[in-house]
Parts: sequence; C-alpha cells; structure tokens
Amino acid sequence: MTMPHRDAEGEIGELFAELREIYARAREGVGEPATTQVALRVREESAKAAEVIKRIRKIQKL
Repeated sequence: MTMPHRDAEGEIGELFAELREIYARAREGVGEPATTQVALRVREESAKAAEVIKRIRKIQKL
C-alpha cells in the first residue's frame, strides 16, 4: 500500500515537470517580432500554467 503523501509528492513532481515544459514553450517566442501569433501562444501557455499551478495548490492543501 502506498502512502498518500508519497502519491501527492509524485503527482506534484509531475506537475512541476509539466510546468517547466509550458514555460519552455512560452519562452520560444522571446526575441521574435511581436506578432498576434506570438502573443496568442504566450497567452495560451500562461493559461495552461495557471491551471497546473491551481492543481498543485489543490494537492498541497490535502
């Protein structure tokens, strides 16, 4: 039987890995000319990051 806090730690670790990937994708636009496409990509990645952060906080409250 696994301990719940170990499961939560593993899930949080996976979420942080996902967050690193999201931020890496968002940084891909740095240095490019400011275009609507770049702005939309950054906005989309920021929204994904916000959702991941909410999931991390929810797990931490358990």
